[in-house]
Amino acid sequence: MATYQTVIAEKQLALADRTGLPTVPQLAAIHTGAGVATAEFTMPASLAADDLIAICNVPCGARVLPQLSHVISEGVGTLQLTVGTQETADAFSASLTVTAAGTYQLAKGSQAVATGPVDAATMVYAKVGGTPAVTVGKKLVFAIAYGIQ
Repeated sequence: MATYQTVIAEKQLALADRTGLPTVPQLAAIHTGAGVATAEFTMPASLAADDLIAICNVPCGARVLPQLSHVISEGVGTLQLTVGTQETADAFSASLTVTAAGTYQLAKGSQAVATGPVDAATMVYAKVGGTPAVTVGKKLVFAIAYGIQ
C-alpha cells in the first residue's frame, strides 16, 4: 500500500523533522491556517457613492474566501457595495445590496472563488455604489474569511 503526499503535506512533514528546510524564511513560508476577520463599521451621516470603507488587512499569503464571507446589517438602510482590494474593487463581491437588517453573503466577484494568495498584507475595501440611504449610527459587521496555505 502506497502513501502519497501533496506538496504542502511533504513540506509540513519535513518541517516536523526539520529536514530540507535550512532557513527561517523557508520555515515561515509554510504556514497554513484560516481565519475570519470581523470588522464593525458605524454609518456616518455623509456616506456617498464611490466612498471606500477600509475593512481589514488580510495577511501575506492569504486567499480571501468570498463564498464563506458575509456582511451583517443592523438595519443600516439601503446600501450597495462591492468588496475587493484597492486594485480590484469588485474582486470578492461584484454587487451586494443591503436593504434591511440581516446577513448578506458576498455575491460573485471578478475573482470570486479563484482568488490567488496576496503577496503582502492587503487591505480589503468595500466601495459604496448607487445612492446610499443609510441610518446614521447603525452598524455593519464585515466577516472576511481567508485561508493560508
